[in-house]
Amino acid sequence: MSWKAIERAFETRAEMTATEHHVLLGLAYFANLTTGESFPSAQTIADKTRLSKRRVSSALASLRSAGLVVVAQSASQHRPTVYRLPEIGSRDDAPSPLSTTRDDAPSRLSDPGM
Repeated sequence: MSWKAIERAFETRAEMTATEHHVLLGLAYFANLTTGESFPSAQTIADKTRLSKRRVSSALASLRSAGLVVVAQSASQHRPTVYRLPEIGSRDDAPSPLSTTRDDAPSRLSDPGM
C-alpha cells in the first residue's frame, strides 16, 4: 500500500463520479508508487470499496476512457489485469503539498494550552 499513491488519487482534479473516484482510490491503494502499476481484481476493489463488481467494472471502463487508468497488461488465465495509473507513477519524486516535515508539524507537547 502506498499512502502517496492514495494522496495523489485524492488530489486528482479530473471530472469523475463518486463511484469512479472510489475505484481510483482502490487502485491507488494497491499501486506500486515507482511504476504506477496496480493489479487488484475487480472483485477485490468491490470488496474494499463496498461497491458491486458490476459498478467497479463500469467505473474502470470510464476511467480508462478518460485516460486516468491505462491497461498495461490484459488478464490471461493465470495473470491479472495490470493497470497503470499515469498520474501516480509519473510524479514519484514530487513533494506533496499536504505533507509536513518535522520542522513544521505541530507539536501537542509544545502547546502550553493543552
